Amino acid sequence: TAGTCADSTATVSVTVNPVNDAPTIDVPGNTSTDEDMSVDITGMSVDDIDDQFATSPIDLSVSLSVNDGTLDLTTTAGLSFTAGGDGQAAMTFVGTINALNTAIATLTYTPDDDYNGTDVLSASVNDRGNVGGGPLSASGSLNITVVAQNDAPELDAPGPQTTIRDTSLTFSSVTGNSISVFDVDSDPDDLEIVLAVDEGILTLSTTSGLNFTSGSNGSSSMTFRGDQDAINAAFDGMVYTPAGGFFGSDSLSIDVD
Repeated sequence: TAGTCADSTATVSVTVNPVNDAPTIDVPGNTSTDEDMSVDITGMSVDDIDDQFATSPIDLSVSLSVNDGTLDLTTTAGLSFTAGGDGQAAMTFVGTINALNTAIATLTYTPDDDYNGTDVLSASVNDRGNVGGGPLSASGSLNITVVAQNDAPELDAPGPQTTIRDTSLTFSSVTGNSISVFDVDSDPDDLEIVLAVDEGILTLSTTSGLNFTSGSNGSSSMTFRGDQDAINAAFDGMVYTPAGGFFGSDSLSIDVD
């Protein structure tokens, strides 16, 4: 009627369907370490905005790999491995965001023995399609420079040897008393060998590829240089000849630099 206000109301239901957002991964900057030395990598983390609206924490999958070393996680608590394992070169594991971030908060990278150069740590996260629409992923990587270090050469020499007066003794792989050297750093650098006996002479099986800096082949002491293949060839068949009429204890000293 005139002078009376009237209205009508209605409620409209609106449904907002979830949309799967891609997870994110933060990877720290490049790092370095020395040959045969581990390094801790800190600052890696993952996230997924969908976790904020889920009724319970969602699980993500993380994959980590390196080419020339191994990786150790901070912890494996709350993780389920689907490939590889902790302490290996590659691994894939599933867990909540909190469990994952605790595990990758500090990664320990250990290069392979004697490796030097640049390795790559590859990391990825996958949401496994938690809210529908198919799984989405994100990835990142960092370079790890492994700085070469000078490794000490190795010398393999037999135990005490015996011969009789006026009789030579041969050091040979055939007789099982060979002498050999190895240096992982040697190629193409030369090694230096110093040989000496007190009561006799030494005769190398070959001098090919060797450069004498003191003494000579067939003398009581000598110093020479060469690559390890040439040196090992010279050692295999080297002959010790005691001084005429000598008997007693002599000493063969070998130094490799």
